[in-house]
Amino acid sequence: MKLTDIHKVENLNNISINVYGLEFNRETKRNSVVGPLSIKSGNFRRVAHELCTKKFRAPNFVPVFLHNLSHYDSHFKVHALNFVEGQVDLIPQNEERYISFTKTLYINNQTFKLRFVESLKFLPSSLNQLTKNHKYEQLHTLRTKFPNNEDFVRLKKEGVYPYEFMSSNESLKLTSLPSQQHFYSTLTDSKVSDDDYHHAQDVWDHFQCLNMLD
Repeated sequence: MKLTDIHKVENLNNISINVYGLEFNRETKRNSVVGPLSIKSGNFRRVAHELCTKKFRAPNFVPVFLHNLSHYDSHFKVHALNFVEGQVDLIPQNEERYISFTKTLYINNQTFKLRFVESLKFLPSSLNQLTKNHKYEQLHTLRTKFPNNEDFVRLKKEGVYPYEFMSSNESLKLTSLPSQQHFYSTLTDSKVSDDDYHHAQDVWDHFQCLNMLD
């Protein structure tokens, strides 16, 4: 990771990542370092340098990364969040797109903030391609949630969804996977491939889905 990339993340999310300092010269005075400096990470050495320690501050929000958030997906999310008590602060890219937005929540007399961030800014590729780029052993979080290998291998691949067919809450009560023709998209004028549909059916059967909500 380059230093400029770290700065981009800091500026976009209003956080400090100063615990990742540049690798220091061996002549650097030892008393300027707080604690051990043993773990290397790319071009940087993870250290608790005195200057970094002073500048470091814990973020006052929980980041929520969503892919393709700045496009249409953000509009209905912001609309829905307005029905929950608490202010919504927007960082617009233009009149139609948002770079990020933050929701303030009040729970048990405490204030919490959720900051929704566009992951496409850091991972400029489709989810399908991103999953293909990762080896099985790199998917630590997915493996933790689904330790069973039969479950794990089915969830590594991006799934398909009949967006246009799911037009009401009643559609979510369907007790079987919609037919392949219902996965057609008028937006892209494309239909789902046989392989993708068979994968969707396999996932449905394997996890014993009862309805579309599952």
